[in-house]
Amino acid sequence: MKKRIFYRFKTRNHKGHGIHSPYLYRFITSVLQEKNPFYCFKQIETQRKKIYNENFSILKNHSKRLRSKDAFNGQIIFRIIEDASFKTLLELGTYIGIETLYMAMAKPDAKCFSVTKSAELAGLALKSFHEQDLNQINLHLIKPQEDLATILKELDSLDFVLFNYISDPQETFELFKKCLSLNNIGSIFVLMDIHKNPKMDAVWKKIRSHEKVQISIDTYDLGILLFNPELSKKNYVLRTNFKTL
Repeated sequence: MKKRIFYRFKTRNHKGHGIHSPYLYRFITSVLQEKNPFYCFKQIETQRKKIYNENFSILKNHSKRLRSKDAFNGQIIFRIIEDASFKTLLELGTYIGIETLYMAMAKPDAKCFSVTKSAELAGLALKSFHEQDLNQINLHLIKPQEDLATILKELDSLDFVLFNYISDPQETFELFKKCLSLNNIGSIFVLMDIHKNPKMDAVWKKIRSHEKVQISIDTYDLGILLFNPELSKKNYVLRTNFKTL
């Protein structure tokens, strides 16, 4: 909590001042800081509460709790995808499928893939997908002998990648490097909980310094990466408006 308070103290609610790229200015002010709710936000958050209430005995064994900021972060993910012309979406580390719902509902015509190592969480995610009648999501349960490369062989390109419920920061970095083989200049990668511990702090710094990353945006909870080489390399620390339905 002290770390979050310090972060909010040292950052400002960026209004686009000092941003020279028209694309980046619009991305920050009209996408990341957009306040108007979309039609499905309430529907998705109702599903989140339902899954938590019905499966508390299962979820208490996992480290991630129900947090009010989760809705806010999910809605940023939705806005990013809805605004772009993405055709292929990938989530690494499915939790209970709520972030996946935000992804799939933002771009119903896109191919949406979600990957997890947990059979328990996969079951809860599938329940969410079926109850919301979303058939375009391809959920893959990775077996011990499998590797992400197996799934990537099925894809031609990665337009959007969400690094979600991954317990090991070093694994996040290794997955990031593998996904780079399929990214393009319009790709956007989003990492969850980039400041959850010192190890993840270090991995975030390493990732945003990677030669392929042009723009990194730090909202404290999310790390957003852009790859367009026409943009000047820079890291933005952004204080977003914490507001949900």
